[in-house]
Amino acid sequence: MVAIRGLIRLPSLQRFEDAVAIVGLDDVSMIDAPSVRVAETRVEPIRGLCDRIPFCLTANETLLTSDSYVLAAEIRRSGKEGLAKGDFLTTAAFPWVKGDDDKVIDVEQI
Repeated sequence: MVAIRGLIRLPSLQRFEDAVAIVGLDDVSMIDAPSVRVAETRVEPIRGLCDRIPFCLTANETLLTSDSYVLAAEIRRSGKEGLAKGDFLTTAAFPWVKGDDDKVIDVEQI
């Protein structure tokens, strides 16, 4: 197993009540094809004032067969499935390679 640690960084201090953060590692090696999620973790519940949310994502090393991965994050204020207005989402690529730790993933409010 490979552990990827880091922080989700919000654009400003936010108050949360039972929110959930989802961080995923996506294989983006296939040109002109959708990415494939190879690992995912959930951080919950998120409560109180936050501008950074720590995460630790573990990936099965046998699934890490390409050289093109990105980290993606979202924060769902309601904790429910699916994104809604007021939630947060990555809007840029955050590349990851084996051995890369202490990643910071920026999210923007939608």
